[in-house]
Amino acid sequence: MGLVREGSDVGSHEAYLGAVNAFEADIRARTDGELSALTDVFRRRLAAGESLDDLLAEGFATVREAARRTLFQRHHDAQVMAGVAVHFGNIAEVPAGEGKTLAVALPAYLNALAGGVHVVTAGDHLARRDADRLGVIYRFLGLDTGVIAPDMTAGQRKRAYQACVVYGTAPELGYDYLRDNLAWSLAECVQRGHEFAIVDDADSALLDLAATPLVISGPGPVTLATVTVGSFLRLYDKLGGLTAAAGGEAAGYHEMYGLEVIEIPARRPVIRLDSPDLIYRTRQARMTAILGVVTEMHATGRPVLVDAVSAEEASRLSRMLDQRGVAHSLLIGQDHEQEAQLIAQAGRQGAVTLVCGTAGRGVDPTLGGNAEYRAEQALRAAGVIPGADPTGWHRARLEAIAGHSLEVVAGHETVAALGGLCVISIGRHESQRLDDLRRGWAGRRGDPGESRVYLSVEELTAEDPSQAGELMRLIGSGPLWDGTESSSFTRMYDQVQQVLEQRITQRRVLGYRYAAIDDAHRLLVYAQRRGVLERTRLAETVQEMIDEVITSYIEMAAAEKGRRRRELRKGLARLYPISPAVSDFAGGSGGLPAQLISDRVQADAHAAYGRREQELTPGVMREVEQRVLLSVIDRKWREHLTRTSALRDKIWRSDLDSAMQLAEYHRQSHELLDRTIIDVKQEAVSYLFNLDVEVTQAAQDSNDHQ
Repeated sequence: MGLVREGSDVGSHEAYLGAVNAFEADIRARTDGELSALTDVFRRRLAAGESLDDLLAEGFATVREAARRTLFQRHHDAQVMAGVAVHFGNIAEVPAGEGKTLAVALPAYLNALAGGVHVVTAGDHLARRDADRLGVIYRFLGLDTGVIAPDMTAGQRKRAYQACVVYGTAPELGYDYLRDNLAWSLAECVQRGHEFAIVDDADSALLDLAATPLVISGPGPVTLATVTVGSFLRLYDKLGGLTAAAGGEAAGYHEMYGLEVIEIPARRPVIRLDSPDLIYRTRQARMTAILGVVTEMHATGRPVLVDAVSAEEASRLSRMLDQRGVAHSLLIGQDHEQEAQLIAQAGRQGAVTLVCGTAGRGVDPTLGGNAEYRAEQALRAAGVIPGADPTGWHRARLEAIAGHSLEVVAGHETVAALGGLCVISIGRHESQRLDDLRRGWAGRRGDPGESRVYLSVEELTAEDPSQAGELMRLIGSGPLWDGTESSSFTRMYDQVQQVLEQRITQRRVLGYRYAAIDDAHRLLVYAQRRGVLERTRLAETVQEMIDEVITSYIEMAAAEKGRRRRELRKGLARLYPISPAVSDFAGGSGGLPAQLISDRVQADAHAAYGRREQELTPGVMREVEQRVLLSVIDRKWREHLTRTSALRDKIWRSDLDSAMQLAEYHRQSHELLDRTIIDVKQEAVSYLFNLDVEVTQAAQDSNDHQ
């Protein structure tokens, strides 16, 4: 049964959902041992020729039942459909509050049966959180989990990557990829492949961070290795993700990653009230109005979440609330883990929360508070943390959640009666997608809620001066009172936002096209480097390099004749210990075909290399070849990165239009790569023939053993 990858088609997902549901009764009737044993059954079926698609319905039903038994949470239909979309390499657009994190377990388990799965989160704290929470499902079914965190050693990272399901952020995983491609032995490499990545909060990594460069530098400003977040994620054989708001980004997902956006219907209708924008003449008037609304709602006990586009605006409102004596939390992206705790509780009665930037990524407020976060916070305060005893942690966590549930349920009813969470936005973000994400914090899972955006004319003219004339015309047509609901002004803001979105999309896509050129170069060089590291055809590769270098020497001499022909003998003598007879032959070969000369010189060079290998022993020679090639490749790649960076700067300063600039970069950067590859071969061959090698007894014994 195949999945038709169409952006709006959910029919095929519903068909898979029906198949998953059909297995539920049979799966539920099994004992814990029988359920856990299905993992080995599935793997044997894969080995016998079945595909992951063939196992999808049973596999998903198995995970659903394991989650019900371990977490007391059953995947609902929308989560199953999201899992299907992700498994087939799509972006599942899942409404806020529908449980994206739990949905990840479905495709993660299924694909881990055949190889490693990386779950990419929007923050390090989310990687730890999700691995802790969902790890119990995987362990129940016989799979292990790993977490990649910033403070881990290389050994810890390597062990973590051996797990079936690995959680981490795109930058952490990307830096490990770069470090592996700087390693001088396979033992130093920590990753074991890039088979399938599931990107939670996909818009964060795949869009907002796509052009962010990950750079490893040496002393000073020398770039040793670099890759963008988007380019790293494109390495995976299969890629899928989930997001709460695709927001018109389907075209970008498709062009940059070949992904389609599948819209997953919500379980319950959204009853949130999205009130019209309110217009104010100045920022000060707007802030004063927001202060009054927040103070009034706080007095009634209704929770308020204020979303500020800038940290300055959030901090300013915070100072004003302090003067009013209104208790609140200010989240500006400094302590992500602590801020996640506060966002999770932003729906509690009387809560006032100010956020800006990336604060709160991956966490949704819950009316009445979040029992899971409250339970985990209480356990950590008591010194109970996940670690050596994950089973004990899980048991204690479930007991703590149960202890907080009644209070949370009562709080939910109280806050719902007050109208639910109110989300106030101080201005609009660059894109509608970001506005939709914030708006989605209110009215999750069919709860009541409200959202409203507060705009200012002063802000609009600052963002887009070209609108000043139209603004003056509107103001001149009638009085503008603070707090006005003006469809004319709202349309103008819509236009400004659309212009900003178009510019962002154009920059993002153009950046991808440049990155795609660099990616092709990197993949080629890193593939050659990996072959050297694994010693794949190492001796044969060196012999081929010798032939190519000698051929290039002779072809250049033949093309230029004259003095160049006379210099051929000297050049070959610098390259390798040429024999006197062949030296005389090369020097006096003016009328002979280049191929005949190449054949004679190549045979002489191979003989010389054979004598050198006999002198050093084959084991030592392979070690020398590996070290020389790695050293030369790394140095020449660094030089290539420097040259291509300078080339980009030069081209971007030119008078060419963007399309011509891209074409010129494509042409010239490929020429630079060709030169780099030639230089690698010439320098490597010269070093292999002429490098003084001192072999210690320990090294000799080791290579003899190998």
